[in-house]
Amino acid sequence: MRQFLVGLLCLGSVTSFAQNGFYLQPESGLGFTDAQLKTKFDNGKWTYGTDKPKGFSTYSGRNGIGYQFNNWQFSTGIDFMRTGYSLNYDRYYYWDLYIGNNEPTLLHIKDTKVDYTIALPLKVGYQINCCKQFFVTPIAGIGIGYNYSERYRNDENDGLNVYTRNHLLQGPDLGKYDNLLSLWGNAAVRLGYKVNSRLSVIAGPEVQYMLTSITNGDYPSQKNYCYSFNAGITWKLTKKQLAKAKE
Repeated sequence: MRQFLVGLLCLGSVTSFAQNGFYLQPESGLGFTDAQLKTKFDNGKWTYGTDKPKGFSTYSGRNGIGYQFNNWQFSTGIDFMRTGYSLNYDRYYYWDLYIGNNEPTLLHIKDTKVDYTIALPLKVGYQINCCKQFFVTPIAGIGIGYNYSERYRNDENDGLNVYTRNHLLQGPDLGKYDNLLSLWGNAAVRLGYKVNSRLSVIAGPEVQYMLTSITNGDYPSQKNYCYSFNAGITWKLTKKQLAKAKE
C-alpha cells in the first residue's frame, strides 16, 4: 500500500513540476553516422563495390530555444550536423595500356564522404516528471537542412603505394552534385535532473535521418543518418531576461 501511494505521488508530480515559459537549450553530442545508398539500376539495390557503406564516428551541436506549456515543449533553434559514409571496394585498373601492358592492377579503394549541414528544426516534446528532480522527455520533430559543405577523400592502394585525393566542395560547386536543401526527421529521449527552478541538466540518445536524398541527377540516392548521445542544459528565462532581449 505504501508503494502504491508513493507511485500516486510521483504521477501527481507530472503536472505539479511543469512551469510555463521560454527556455534556452544548448547541447552537444557524439555518435555514429552512415548512409543508405540506392541506385536506379539493379532494382534499386546498391551493388557498387564489394562492401556495403560503413560509417564513422561524428559529432553534433545545437543551440535551441523553446516554450514549455504545462508538460508540452515546443522548440526550434540551429542544429549543426556532420554526417556521411565510408565505402571500401576493389576495382581493376589498366594503368599501362598506352605502352602495351594489358595486365590489370587490382586497386583497393576507400571513399569517404562527409557532409556538413545546418538545420532549422521544429520539435515537440512531452516532459514526464518523476519523483523529486528527475524527469524524462520523449521528443520528435522535423527540420530543413542547408548542406553547405562536403569533404570527399579517395584512397587507392595498389599494394605498393597509396594514392590519395581530397576534394572540398562548397556553394555553387557543391550544388552541381548535391541538393543544397534536405529534409530531416528527428527522434530523441532526454533524461533530466533539475538543479533548481531554472536550471536542468539533460542527456540522452537521439537519431537524425535524412528523408530526402542529398544527391541529385544520375548519382545514387544517398540518405544520411546519425545515432548520437547528447548532453546539455535547459535554462528557463525570466521575464526580466525576456524584456532585456526585446530592448
